[in-house]
Amino acid sequence: MAGDKINLSFKDTFRLFNKRLILTCVLLGVSPFNYGFDNQGFSSIQSMDAFDKQFGEWDPKKKTYYLPTWWLSIFNAVPFVAFFFGILTGSMISKRFGRRMCVFAMSCWALMSASVIISSRNRDQMLAGRILNFFYVGMELSVIPVYQSEITPRAVRGFSVGAYHTALVIGGLVVNCIGSGTQHLEGNKQWLIPFGLFFTVPTVVVSTIWFLPESPRWLILHDRLEQARKNLHSLRVGAFSEEEIEEEWQQMVRGIHAEQAQEKGSYLDLFRGFNRRRTLTIIGINIFLQGTGQQFTSTYGAIFVKELGTINQFYYQILTLCLNIGIGFCTMYLQDRIGRRVLLFTGGTMQTVALMAMGGIGTMMPQTYSSKSAVVAMMMIYGCGYSIGWAAVSQTLNAELCSTHMRDHSFRTASMTAIILQIAVTYALPYLLNAPYANLKSKVGFIFGAVSFIGIFYTYFCVPDCRGRSLEEIDRLFYNKVPAWKFHKVKMDELQPMEDEIGEIDDMKSKSGVIVHEEKA
Repeated sequence: MAGDKINLSFKDTFRLFNKRLILTCVLLGVSPFNYGFDNQGFSSIQSMDAFDKQFGEWDPKKKTYYLPTWWLSIFNAVPFVAFFFGILTGSMISKRFGRRMCVFAMSCWALMSASVIISSRNRDQMLAGRILNFFYVGMELSVIPVYQSEITPRAVRGFSVGAYHTALVIGGLVVNCIGSGTQHLEGNKQWLIPFGLFFTVPTVVVSTIWFLPESPRWLILHDRLEQARKNLHSLRVGAFSEEEIEEEWQQMVRGIHAEQAQEKGSYLDLFRGFNRRRTLTIIGINIFLQGTGQQFTSTYGAIFVKELGTINQFYYQILTLCLNIGIGFCTMYLQDRIGRRVLLFTGGTMQTVALMAMGGIGTMMPQTYSSKSAVVAMMMIYGCGYSIGWAAVSQTLNAELCSTHMRDHSFRTASMTAIILQIAVTYALPYLLNAPYANLKSKVGFIFGAVSFIGIFYTYFCVPDCRGRSLEEIDRLFYNKVPAWKFHKVKMDELQPMEDEIGEIDDMKSKSGVIVHEEKA
């Protein structure tokens, strides 16, 4: 069927994309730039002297302005509450009105939040602006990976959805490069110019989103079969034969209707039957996504490196992001070639070693220039491991492990789990890092390193490798209770069909006008 090719060469990967699919994926891939602008932009801009002067307090001993610990905790943690509600709102809009409508609505909202941020001159307004912007980021996370996973062929789903993290990192690199150039300017121009980037992406998306095709799977779920078939054909024609497109269409319709017959679609159904396992799996994935310390390097990394005094914080951010972009492009390709689990094992091991080493270096007294430089090096190695593993693979797993019929409910649950952890970790970190509180400094590596180590075992026992599988095949693998370490090896004709799968064929004939062939057991 369409996309039923795995272990593709890099050149062959792009042959599975026709022009319509390329344009759609590129536009959807641009949207996460704004998440990178916010995530990395605020991290670096918080270390700017002009930003500290405008929103901070005067320290008479050090004779400089600084951002107090209590405000940093609130400023970086509270917006995740809006992130939480943004995901709820975005997933509801996406489910009810379609993926395109959600993308359009969130981009309009982003233009409003950017206006609040750029005009801020006091803490309250700046906090309000970031809260509004995080509502947009939550909506974006609820729809972009789902949209990407639903329109791309199975053989390149990891490549396509993996682009989400790579786009986020590229956005972070852009804002840090601009911030590096503006950090020496006089006055508020230091931080106002980077914040101006917040207008660019939503303007482009708002102007072009209605030229993209709606998700065929969403259309099938809403009984718009004729339009769904037309959209699938437009996303495959030229890259696949008519027979391959027809086969993918038949399997898509049959799988979705079979699962609809199995489930009522209520939120509680996520924790019933064979869906319980897949729901708990994506919850665990998001616990390790946020519980292994990424907020330490992404949100507070620039401030921490500035305090160490070994390298300019902007140069550190730019170097780290350049490494992560290179890794991001590699993992986009490798997800569909060597699989998700291999990347998680590799990245988790790197994270564990780097974090434990960083914690060990933090116990050395006194802290010398060499030891501080070693801490920075471990932070960079940790960032590379995170980009290889959880960062690169999590959104792909969130999108493909969700139940086809309840994808919006499932993805919402996964994202909300991540947000709860983000709020907790982001709020706690300033108190863990700084005096007069825990003052752990780099010794926080012991905490996150232990979580990373547990994540390696969780990957082996709980996280399946779904490369080369269609979303409907993944439903059947869970239905048949296939162990996580056997997902990629088991043959589909050895599995029991989902109940009512065959019985749904007659209904689909009348609804879609296609002939659906039964699979031989």
